[in-house]
Amino acid sequence: MSEPLICALHHVAIQTGHFEESLAFYVEVLGLRLLERRQFKRRQLAWLQAGSTKIELFSNREGEALALWSDFYCGPVHLAFEVANLDDFLALAQKRGARFHPSHPEPFVPPVPNEPRIAFLLGPDGEEVEIRGPV
Repeated sequence: MSEPLICALHHVAIQTGHFEESLAFYVEVLGLRLLERRQFKRRQLAWLQAGSTKIELFSNREGEALALWSDFYCGPVHLAFEVANLDDFLALAQKRGARFHPSHPEPFVPPVPNEPRIAFLLGPDGEEVEIRGPV
């Protein structure tokens, strides 16, 4: 059997219609590390770090508007971050302005064996941002 060609997930690119709010959410509320911020063609761009994974945050192109986020599109449904202590993290995130996503207004244990408690926060574009406690 040959070894898989993919070694790791390098980054996830997120396009946002609310660049400044999204950057503040991921850095100031969730605590991701800002690696770089710059202009990229007709967009604002920021590289963020979450553990060993990076997020490439893009603004919409100048002069163009984006459709609102919806869970009726194909593609990724949400981002999931793991934290050491869910309750401590959520308390700090809420103190910094985070709100629970309306679809899941409080932490819960999914109906799947051996899953940790999780919570969904509301991202700046209406997206679901999952926060997972330890197993």
